[in-house]
Amino acid sequence: MKAVRFIACLAALVAAGCNNSTSTTAPTTTASTSTALYTDTLQIGGTMTSSSFTVGTAGTATLGLVSVTATPTGPALPAVQIGIGLTSAVTNTDGTITCGAVTNSTTATAAFVAQLSATVAVGPYCATAFDPGTLTAPVTFVIRIVHP
Repeated sequence: MKAVRFIACLAALVAAGCNNSTSTTAPTTTASTSTALYTDTLQIGGTMTSSSFTVGTAGTATLGLVSVTATPTGPALPAVQIGIGLTSAVTNTDGTITCGAVTNSTTATAAFVAQLSATVAVGPYCATAFDPGTLTAPVTFVIRIVHP
């Protein structure tokens, strides 16, 4: 009798292990992004500096002011105006680019978070930084650019 129960249990296990049903999970796709750091020195008086980047897929671009270092005579926590704009076709004699219309901007202090976002289409863009009118000394800054 034990042998019959054993064979019945074994047959049940084999049948359960041979289930031919197929279950699939739909693949998920994650849009890839590019990240760049832009470092420069910003002078007093609203002088705009900019760095170009190219968006390969429409989506959202973000900027974050990662750090700001003032000269010894500058403010302890200076604020900087950061922005996203369209890149014009002008390359200056010193190799820098001219940022066209700034489409989105904000005043930011250093933090490692996205502080500005903009919906972007495929094409050339620029990240900008300029004095919001509060700098009393030049500052060195780093902007984190994340874009599709």
